[in-house]
Amino acid sequence: QSLRKHVMGNAKYFVSNTEADNKSAAEKAQQLCNNVTFDLIGMNKSSRPNQEDAQRAAQYLKELVQDLEQMLAMEPPSSVSV
Repeated sequence: QSLRKHVMGNAKYFVSNTEADNKSAAEKAQQLCNNVTFDLIGMNKSSRPNQEDAQRAAQYLKELVQDLEQMLAMEPPSSVSV
């Protein structure tokens, strides 16, 4: 729940607020949040007793990583100089 609600939820609003003129960015962020939810559901279902499917769970994990990478790619560049 922490990943889905706190991290993704906050990231979604951050992207939405920083790209207010770009509605497609907000829509993409919302879609990625939804994808993460479904990835987690799929992993959970694939791990239940009598329904174990390691290959399917691994596929959902791969999709989860891709969705998180896409969300991170939407992060605006840092304004801090080193």
